[in-house]
Amino acid sequence: MEPKPTLSLEGVVLASTFYREYRKKVFLYLMRNTQNQTQSEDITSTVFLKVTEVIAKGKYRDRNNPSSWIMQIAHNEMFNYFRTLIKTSKFNPDGFSSIPESSLDALSTLERFELHKDVRFLLDKLPKSQKEIIMLRIYAEMPFKEIKEMRGVTSGTLRVQYHKALVNLRNLIRDYGIEVNRSLKPG
Repeated sequence: MEPKPTLSLEGVVLASTFYREYRKKVFLYLMRNTQNQTQSEDITSTVFLKVTEVIAKGKYRDRNNPSSWIMQIAHNEMFNYFRTLIKTSKFNPDGFSSIPESSLDALSTLERFELHKDVRFLLDKLPKSQKEIIMLRIYAEMPFKEIKEMRGVTSGTLRVQYHKALVNLRNLIRDYGIEVNRSLKPG
């Protein structure tokens, strides 16, 4: 068994800085995708534990944009979470959490829930790479720059992939006859 690496003072400062700067962004990304606050908090903790481990082992290399690196870890941990749910048979694709009714009446809330459910269904019909791009860009609200770094492609390639994903999603919406009010923003 190898000894646990210890953090240097610089490592502690770096890990703390990353946590302060990116915790909220990671948590919101996870909330949008898991629809579960407790799981999002747990996964967020796991993400920053992994970030700290990489720093402690001396494997962190100064990156131009640590945000995309951290979001990639969050993305991977989220998929690990979904894999675990599926393996343990606790996954219910219809188990979306309720949408807060703060400013919406009950009918509007139901419409948003149904639309969200329909869009999630259609996203699952897209190829995995197209689904990921849409999830990162729309649900996680990540800028193209971070997504391209995370996926290791050029800006032009990413924009073409994103455009194709949107075209395919629009075609699915049309083919399934789903009405989408453009003023409704996802979840």
